[in-house]
Amino acid sequence: MAIAFDTVSTGMNATDPTSLTWSHTCTGSNLVLIVGTSVESDSSGHTAQTISGITYNGVALSHVRSDYITDNGTELWYLIAPATGAHNIVVTPTAVVDGLFGAGLSFTGVDQTNPIDNNDGTTTTGTSISQALTTVATDSMIVNIMHHYNSAAVLTPDANQIQRFNTPTTGDNDQAGGTRLVTTATSYTTSWTTDISDGMTLSVLSLKPYVAPSGSAYPGYYGGGGWY
Repeated sequence: MAIAFDTVSTGMNATDPTSLTWSHTCTGSNLVLIVGTSVESDSSGHTAQTISGITYNGVALSHVRSDYITDNGTELWYLIAPATGAHNIVVTPTAVVDGLFGAGLSFTGVDQTNPIDNNDGTTTTGTSISQALTTVATDSMIVNIMHHYNSAAVLTPDANQIQRFNTPTTGDNDQAGGTRLVTTATSYTTSWTTDISDGMTLSVLSLKPYVAPSGSAYPGYYGGGGWY
């Protein structure tokens, strides 16, 4: 079963939030929900903070990775088999921050036991950022979120990925993200460029596809002495 993009949702609060809530709708089977966050926690004198937890429909997500430069950065979290329909994503930082952004991206056809194929991330200062990631499984989906410390910046993805969101002004920051479906297990580079030189972070993961268990080759029904 091939991985397919379901939908994306975003939420943002640029006025000293202690949490962030928005609605996301999951549809389909063998679902996995990825939540990427972008945190700004230094422009108003707040000390550096990270994400302490994320829930969807009250169910806790698992942390994949964090990438921070100074007091700003990105994180990736995931949930296997999220409830279908519209439910709230709630992001909670360790304490008040200057600005908080979140993006929910749901996918169908994803492994339901250990969906995270690989992950990596990087930080830099400049006008471009890139990260190579070696996928382990074939037919993987690469997902990324990036953070730029300037809300006036124009963020441009590399030609191989599909941009899923690009949302400026989390306080002073910009954030964007995308996906890329790949067929071969090898190294792939995710990159973003911008017109303004400043601090940036990039967090990347890959998802494994769902593989039907052996013995499930008959998708119909049994009756009258045979499968139909």
